[in-house]
Amino acid sequence: YQLTTFHSDAEIREMEMEAIQATILDITHQDGPYTLSTPGFAQQGTVADSVEISDRIKEQILSKGKEAICDAIFKSLCPSHSANPHSIVETIYQLVKDSNGNCELLSINQYDAKFHGSTATMHF
Repeated sequence: YQLTTFHSDAEIREMEMEAIQATILDITHQDGPYTLSTPGFAQQGTVADSVEISDRIKEQILSKGKEAICDAIFKSLCPSHSANPHSIVETIYQLVKDSNGNCELLSINQYDAKFHGSTATMHF
């Protein structure tokens, strides 16, 4: 990877994005400007901030692939629900233990109704 420095009379902070794209980024095959790190002790020159570059690459990969990755994981974990994903909620149960130690298995809808019923009279 080669880092290219922009030398010009133009103030880069005042340039339009289209001008930056045509004048710098298209020529250097970069997708945007990079932050430079301070040179280390007894070193000349500077280097691109590798943490920032790594974060940007990860962000681009995840943003472009997140939907497909999530879809593949869901289909792998819940193959019978891939045609109707919201139906998975009907298979979730909550085990509730009351003050007497009795256990009750409630569907998510039953648990939600019971929870809201018990907190309806509370004032926050």
